[in-house]
Amino acid sequence: MVRSTSGECFLGGQDAQRRAEGADRWCNPLSRFLASQLVEISPTDPLSFVSSVAIIVAAALLAALIPAARAAAADPAEALRAE
Repeated sequence: MVRSTSGECFLGGQDAQRRAEGADRWCNPLSRFLASQLVEISPTDPLSFVSSVAIIVAAALLAALIPAARAAAADPAEALRAE
């Protein structure tokens, strides 16, 4: 669930009318929960969202690059002979 800058809550897979009707039911408790868990950080703070996404992307790249570097270092002829 993502809250837009205008305060709307976007729930994936639902049409606009159902989304508008259910926004308060889902977004307000979520915002209150996030506000209670975050110390001195707003639940809609863009810096915290960007930094958390950057950390996740960096971890995913590192997880993909380690096996790729190991595979690139291997000799293809030896790998085919081993199979």
